[in-house]
Amino acid sequence: MRTYQMIINPTKNKQNATLCQYFQASTAESKCMYNTANFYIRNTMTGLKKSPEERMHSEIEVLHYVFTGIQRYNDIKIKEIETLKLRSVGGLNSERIMLDILFKKLIQYPTREKWFLSYETRST
Repeated sequence: MRTYQMIINPTKNKQNATLCQYFQASTAESKCMYNTANFYIRNTMTGLKKSPEERMHSEIEVLHYVFTGIQRYNDIKIKEIETLKLRSVGGLNSERIMLDILFKKLIQYPTREKWFLSYETRST
């Protein structure tokens, strides 16, 4: 892997100043997202490995957000499945295949053994 370094002097011209502001904002935002993702991953792992009485406040809060988010996503997918079931009464094979695909896309809750939150998506 190779990295390149660019030195942009914002005092030379207006284009460099705009470019410098853009890079500064985008790198700051990406670093914040990286830190937030690590915070959620770390607190999910430690929260699931502890008993409910031993969990810190941040671990309880993160686990609440994680489980609520997974539940909302799965509820939306189940509604899609139910609407496809109503349409597939006629026996269309393509809609039955779609039902199988949607069942596979339901997200599993993290457990003590498999705690890592994966953002993996399967292509249909």
